[in-house]
Amino acid sequence: EKTPLKNLKYGDADDFTFGRYQSPDAIDKAMNGCRSSTSFKKYSAKDGREGFYCSTRLGGDWVLAESKQIAKKCRPAEVLAAYLDGSNQKKWNEDKVQDIKITRTGVGWYSQQMVLKPQRVLTGKTTVMRYTQLIRVDKIRDGYNAFVELDINAKTNTKQR
Repeated sequence: EKTPLKNLKYGDADDFTFGRYQSPDAIDKAMNGCRSSTSFKKYSAKDGREGFYCSTRLGGDWVLAESKQIAKKCRPAEVLAAYLDGSNQKKWNEDKVQDIKITRTGVGWYSQQMVLKPQRVLTGKTTVMRYTQLIRVDKIRDGYNAFVELDINAKTNTKQR
């Protein structure tokens, strides 16, 4: 069941949730309170991939905050299948991803365990970073809504010391 989104406010994220069955436009509108649409920079790759991204500073490092990806000449089911294929994730992010495992945990539910190659993290040290994301996929008419969140209870996550 679709619940209307309230706007995300800077410094008040604890009370915000994306909920289920939200359109990209509804999510965009909810996020406008904490970032400007002009924050997005366009990117395009030689292989035809393109989209928009914005970054934010987190503990002195720049990190990906949000991205909007465009899949030309693809059906939504093809995009979803490609996203849930760990070998694709590894191929397209070979400079960052060391290992990835995506497991179906239920109807429309997936767990993604990712190991990133050594990089500088918030503590200023260079280390391998591990984290697990939970992915919930809802079919909406001819498309899909994929909700991705960090699994804060996963024992595989890199712990900040």
